[in-house]
Amino acid sequence: MHWRDIEAAPSVGPWQGLDLQLTAADLPAGAPGLRVKLAYPRRIRVDCAGTPVLWGHVHPQYMGVWRLIGARTEPWEVVPPLSAAATDAITDAISDTIDGAPGSEAWWKAWARNAARTLAASPRTPLYPGSWQITPARAKDVPGLPLPPPARVETFSSTHLSPNALRWARDPEDDPPGLAPAALGGRLAWESWFTTGSNALVRMRDHSPPDAARVRAWAKRARAGTLPPVLTLNVSGLDMYLLLDGHDRLRAALLENAPVGFLIVSAVRSHPRRPDVQRQEALLHELARKRPPTARRPPPSTETENKLVVDAFDTRPWMSHRSRAYPLPGGVEAWEREVAAQPGITREHGIFTGEPPPSESG
Repeated sequence: MHWRDIEAAPSVGPWQGLDLQLTAADLPAGAPGLRVKLAYPRRIRVDCAGTPVLWGHVHPQYMGVWRLIGARTEPWEVVPPLSAAATDAITDAISDTIDGAPGSEAWWKAWARNAARTLAASPRTPLYPGSWQITPARAKDVPGLPLPPPARVETFSSTHLSPNALRWARDPEDDPPGLAPAALGGRLAWESWFTTGSNALVRMRDHSPPDAARVRAWAKRARAGTLPPVLTLNVSGLDMYLLLDGHDRLRAALLENAPVGFLIVSAVRSHPRRPDVQRQEALLHELARKRPPTARRPPPSTETENKLVVDAFDTRPWMSHRSRAYPLPGGVEAWEREVAAQPGITREHGIFTGEPPPSESG
């Protein structure tokens, strides 16, 4: 596995994330163990170690998506649960740096590298050979740890992808004790894409109770402000983020109203960029025409000229976060059978048509 820091300028910073280049030799046999599967048209299923954990149905006009979390209470972790000893080891190593406080650049770097190593070693990894990025997320709706300063990336540059905004998809079980949970406990929900997409973070198993041992242990660290970040996966077909690791950490943060960090794992695709020769010639001619002393208007600044020239002559590929999908055996019929077999689901529900609930359809 080869990784490099994503920085606004090499060896200068500010740090923005970790870029990974993976081959089959870097991953366990049979990877990925977590797969997004697709049944045409617009039905999605997420499998972990061969077991379905989430179903989705995208609206015919892409207004949003119905998502259903499988009913399961057993541990669902893509990587082994983070132990107190492992947490202390990483925290102690960071504390030896000049600034190793939670939310510092050293803190984000250390946890991003830990995520890369543990994901690459896990048989349930979502990783497959190719390009990946692990970046901090700007979280909404829950207190978030500070991020490294944003890189100053000009619009013509295509080599950096900005950290995504991430919204916690709350459900009744996240609210204070005493409130009645919904019949499905938030497992079934409509996520509107509207104009900016969903960007929702979705849990992948039922909550642990507040008095569970791991939740209480993480709650102590939450109160001390030393919670490790939780790990999420960007699934572009759902326009959502799956919670890979840290269900109990996030549960503790919500209960304590404490800040928590989020790391996003994203597959990266490159798209060839073919410069327009006619545009290049026209730009050079126009810049030369405005240079003579007799020009009525002052020539553009050197910075503006550089931007225009780089934009016209840049051959670096465009980059995008796109996740891979695999064919779903049995297609739509298999998808519908599995959804109908989930507790509390009837054939009349909108998840089978993809249409939004009345409150969303206007």
